[in-house]
Amino acid sequence: MKKMTMILIGVGIVAIALINPSNAKTANGSSFAVRDSATAILFAEAVIRQEYGVDELKRLSPLTASKKGDRWIVRGDLDKRNPRQTRGGVVEIEIAVDRGTVLSFHYEI
Repeated sequence: MKKMTMILIGVGIVAIALINPSNAKTANGSSFAVRDSATAILFAEAVIRQEYGVDELKRLSPLTASKKGDRWIVRGDLDKRNPRQTRGGVVEIEIAVDRGTVLSFHYEI
């Protein structure tokens, strides 16, 4: 019984290690990371499109990305071509470089 308990604990620890996002690997075996601003922007575009739709993504474009330590800060501002738009329309998404997870999402409508 003690041996079976130890095996189950060991299997549980291995399972947790395998599903931990920090251990995620790409097809070629390297660790996943958001390595450049173009990838960070594509990631943020997918998030905005999913949450607010294509029209809102177009209104906030172009997005810009800057790396701050271990995170990407992706920003988009209101459509400056529309003179009636005077407030809101600012989005800021923080993405972890090493895992590609959204750390924060702020959108001012």
